[in-house]
Amino acid sequence: MELMLLVYFADFVENIKFVISLLLAFTVWRIAFVDESFQRLWVAITFAVILAVIPSKKTVWLMAGAYAMQSVYESEEFTKIRNLIIKNIEQSLEEPLSSTK
Repeated sequence: MELMLLVYFADFVENIKFVISLLLAFTVWRIAFVDESFQRLWVAITFAVILAVIPSKKTVWLMAGAYAMQSVYESEEFTKIRNLIIKNIEQSLEEPLSSTK
């Protein structure tokens, strides 16, 4: 269920950015050509800030991948496997040294 929500959210982010971009363009057009007053400038600034804060679809996937890797790295099973790998590497490095003595 979490993965389905993540896929939906990643796609939803792109749609929201597109809609806000259209609203920003319309607001700027209205300020520049229709109203010729800067009373609606705060709306354009708000849309611009929202666009800057919302991550892209690629960034959402990178964040999800980083979270998944962090979860795996911090898991108890991976810690056991990592310790076994380190132990085997240390043993294989010590074997040639002990055989030459």
